[in-house]
Amino acid sequence: QGWLEGEVGCRNVHWVPNGATPLRGNRERGREILGVDDDQPIVGFVGSMKPWHGVGRLPAIAEALDAKLALVGQMNTPMAGALCPGHLGPQALADVVAALDVGLAPYPADAPPWFCPLKILDYRAQGTPVVATDIGECEHLVGTGGTVVAASDDAAIIEAARDWLGKRTDRRVRSWHRVAKQVLGVGLGISV
Repeated sequence: QGWLEGEVGCRNVHWVPNGATPLRGNRERGREILGVDDDQPIVGFVGSMKPWHGVGRLPAIAEALDAKLALVGQMNTPMAGALCPGHLGPQALADVVAALDVGLAPYPADAPPWFCPLKILDYRAQGTPVVATDIGECEHLVGTGGTVVAASDDAAIIEAARDWLGKRTDRRVRSWHRVAKQVLGVGLGISV
């Protein structure tokens, strides 16, 4: 919203965050989908693996935490050593996200400021702690369900993730039904 108003010069801007499918994930099924049968922690990323998503930072973060790395989504080139189940249906995605010990959104400082990352909403919907960088609307979306750190500070990402290992957060589900009602309310000028 601030980017549209400040840099682009738009007026009458309404920010409506995305949503997540409100399915409840099963941690054990998620670990089975990923092929993990031990107690080693899993940190992960859900998304399209674009260069500005900070995916290149993930192997070092996982290694520093002595954790397995799960990359869920479209990958052009598989990352060595990572668990890469590809695109998943809604229930399998909920299960895998529930299996993550920490969901990561490590955007670099030059990431575009205009996006609303679905991955954070997916993590929050399963009670998976989030560690994100202070880009775009990450701080608002993470809320009390994780930690937001400076985009340029890899050590802070690792330390925040380490602090969340072994913990869960409250599930916070922002459904697509709620998003649609809010968009219609903005478009029609009514409060819903």
